[in-house]
Amino acid sequence: QRATGTSVRYTSTWSPYTLTVIGSYLDSDSVNSFDADWGNAQSWSPFTYAYYMRSDRDRTNKTLEVRLASPAVSDDQRLAWLVGAYALRMKENGKDFLVGEYAEPFFASSTNETLTSDYTATNVALFAQVDGNITERTHWSGGVRVEQRTAHYQDFGIWNGEPRPPASSARDRMVGMQLSLSQDVGKDSSAYVTLARGYKAGGFNLGMLPERSKDKRYFKPEYLWNLESGLKASYLDGRGYADVALFYERRRNLQSRTGEQLDPVGNPGSYTFVTTNIARGYNTGVELSTRYLLTANLELGGSLGLLRTRASGAVDDNGDAVPTREQEHAPEYTAAVFATWRSAQGWMTRVDVIAKDNFYFDSAIDHNEQSHAYTIANIKAGYEQATWSVHAWVSNVFDKDYSVRGFFFANEPPNWPDKLYTQKGDPRTVGVTGNWKF
Repeated sequence: QRATGTSVRYTSTWSPYTLTVIGSYLDSDSVNSFDADWGNAQSWSPFTYAYYMRSDRDRTNKTLEVRLASPAVSDDQRLAWLVGAYALRMKENGKDFLVGEYAEPFFASSTNETLTSDYTATNVALFAQVDGNITERTHWSGGVRVEQRTAHYQDFGIWNGEPRPPASSARDRMVGMQLSLSQDVGKDSSAYVTLARGYKAGGFNLGMLPERSKDKRYFKPEYLWNLESGLKASYLDGRGYADVALFYERRRNLQSRTGEQLDPVGNPGSYTFVTTNIARGYNTGVELSTRYLLTANLELGGSLGLLRTRASGAVDDNGDAVPTREQEHAPEYTAAVFATWRSAQGWMTRVDVIAKDNFYFDSAIDHNEQSHAYTIANIKAGYEQATWSVHAWVSNVFDKDYSVRGFFFANEPPNWPDKLYTQKGDPRTVGVTGNWKF
């Protein structure tokens, strides 16, 4: 990948208001080429099973944001506000190339396919936020964002022996908001409650989807209502800190990214990622974290997250309802503990232990394969001064084998059984990092 970008930020004060203008431009050219059959002549013998795929992308992004803000809330300023506008223009040209051959004793086939594509999207948004004080210890904040996204997609060529579907267009109008209330409940603690509505724009599944899958070309925006309440507090004259948050999220039209093999026999290059919508779901849980300065040199801390999720209303390719189940990549617990020692002379050592429960790799539409729960340890040691530091570190100290992604599909002749293939997390990794501030 070769990328060139620039960003310009301009700020001007029109007493007492502040105008901010931010513009950016990014051009990216990338090539992704690989051995599409995941094997070699020796592993597939006596079958001939050799495929190569290449995808070229040329993408440009242009953005412009303008904000006008009042002074911040203070004793003299009981109300503060901000209004703004945002625009994004994205354009991508693509070219996909797949070549290969498959042969067994009584059958042979070859593939030589090229697909070119054009994709453009324009986002325009208006947003505003107001902050204020009800009393000296009670604060509130409210905001809203209205956005419209227009997208167009078309590709050209013959892929998997089928002509390409006609051009597609979509327009989504989305509204997000938030309202929060916070209360100072002590000298060094505060409580809050927030209600927010968020969204994730819809879009297109680009590339090789055939005409028969045209109903999967477009996916809808996702909307989420989030209710959260929490407490943040320092204790023992600042030697300790703790926070806790409870949340409940209601999701509509969940965007779920799954894998699909369009030609399950003899063409591994037909495997593609597809984003689909699941009707509804929810996430609920609690998050806690704490740290404590045990001595002048030793700090201990940890965090814990407990999560329960559900997704329902999914339908498979045959139109059959998929059973309600946990969402993908949503472990029921994540936990971490750490210890950091620092000397007055600048020497330091830190040890982290991180644990994660098992989770589903993909939505129930695709498969029900899961990862295994795992625990890994990291260690860092070094020397720190005000303007520079150097650290030696080891991540995954015990070289734990664990999976971060899983794919379930057929790729092994002659019987083509559906099997789980996993992408592993990083093995033991050793490094040295230096920093210099000037």
